[in-house]
Amino acid sequence: LAVLLITVCSPIDYWAGSYFFVHMIQHLLLMFAAPTLVVAGAPWQPLLAGLPADLGRGVIRAIAHSGWARPLRAAARTVLHPWAAVAFFNAVMIAWHVPALFDLAETSELVHIWLMHGSFFIAGVAFWAQFIPSPPLRRPMPLIARLIALVATNLIMWVLAMAMSVFTQASWFSVYDHIQGVSLAPFTGQQIGAAILWVCGDLWAAPAISILIRRLLVRSELFRIHQIIGNPVHEVDRFTEWNVDELVYLDISREDAYAIVQRNALRAADERVPLQG
Repeated sequence: LAVLLITVCSPIDYWAGSYFFVHMIQHLLLMFAAPTLVVAGAPWQPLLAGLPADLGRGVIRAIAHSGWARPLRAAARTVLHPWAAVAFFNAVMIAWHVPALFDLAETSELVHIWLMHGSFFIAGVAFWAQFIPSPPLRRPMPLIARLIALVATNLIMWVLAMAMSVFTQASWFSVYDHIQGVSLAPFTGQQIGAAILWVCGDLWAAPAISILIRRLLVRSELFRIHQIIGNPVHEVDRFTEWNVDELVYLDISREDAYAIVQRNALRAADERVPLQG
């Protein structure tokens, strides 16, 4: 929340009206920094728990069962659907950099604050909820699908950054063409903003991609062992879907006896099935 306040209630918001690259920093804070911190903080249950008991139960009951809340439930399911969230994130990022829409937001405070900034933040929360654990929200997207979504989003950001810097020789946004007291050329500011989009976007995407690749590699290395002696992690995943308050799980994977079972299982598998390649 502090990052969100700094983004919209600090000199960043003031200078964004004069310099495009400052506006780009504001956009990245709204789509990456603030949403990732909010999602990682998982404030959903504490917010409901902070309400008076009767009011909290009433809100949950109304949203879950009332007829008037049916459009709200449908909208939430749509926005939080994995691929819909990814598509929404990229569509919002591209749409608000279309010159006509960007100039409209700069000339209308209502559009700028509520539509542009609001859609950036909502799209960011929906997108990063697919990658960062945030109970009680679930992440049904498989690892390989998450990896594809991150890589595709990063490629779209690269293309957008290159379109604003390499593939054009003029400023896209007319609102920056005639600002008094600004010596920085509008196109130069646009190029700096494109570079910020390219580099700072990678600061969030690269670590997430590396973590997903590592998880995929670990799963592939242990696949043969899990085929033979079973994978207890699958059982833990099944138990967590029950939303139990406490789950005790004993990890014996580092015990010597378990290591012996692993080696014997692999040796037996190698004797039965010759390795290929």
